[in-house]
Amino acid sequence: VSDKSMLPASKNDVTEIPYAARWVNGKMPDRLKYNSICWEKRKDVTAQVKQVGHPGSQVSWHPGFLDHQFNGRKLALIVLKGLDAALNKWEEGVEKEGSPLAESYWHVGDSYKNIRKHLTTRMNKPGSKSDCKTMIPWAPRICNFAMHGFGMWHPRANIESDFLNIIHPASGGSKPHYKAKNLYSGFDLLPYKQKIPDDAIDVHAIAIATTNPPPDLDHSWNEKDDVTGIS
Repeated sequence: VSDKSMLPASKNDVTEIPYAARWVNGKMPDRLKYNSICWEKRKDVTAQVKQVGHPGSQVSWHPGFLDHQFNGRKLALIVLKGLDAALNKWEEGVEKEGSPLAESYWHVGDSYKNIRKHLTTRMNKPGSKSDCKTMIPWAPRICNFAMHGFGMWHPRANIESDFLNIIHPASGGSKPHYKAKNLYSGFDLLPYKQKIPDDAIDVHAIAIATTNPPPDLDHSWNEKDDVTGIS
């Protein structure tokens, strides 16, 4: 749903409009369009290189971050609706067949196989021209094979899946060596510029609100635990 007319029109005075809905249906002033910065000053860490004020490409024609937030929350409602349906199905499955929930309720392997089978059949038809083959006409075979990706982003669920761990050594035994280090570990600070007004609804605070004690988790990155040889 892209119709912004569901929200009150923003003109000169928006104080009576909820913060998340301000300027979404209306022309946002350029000075309010962006709230991203490159570095939030902090007492425990000092930036090693000079930081610019904000990321590039903050162009005048862009609708602004509140427009992205509006679209993101609409998508979130779809996810929440799906989660609600999934939890209801889970509850019904446990009541019917006991706990733990039977694989037939949640395992998607057969569904993937069925989708892949139909896609392969369609792709292999003589004269078929998919978007993939149109985009890569010099190597159409690529479009007919399942691929797997690896990355180097932290945190990782499995250290073995690090990109550097799947690269085979060269004939001389050498492998790529990533020398850069994290400047700090742990949580990032929320930029003060992104602080919502005191009278606005803080959906993040609502989402994380709990009466349970905080879990005993260590969010720091210990380079000694990294088996990639990164140093």
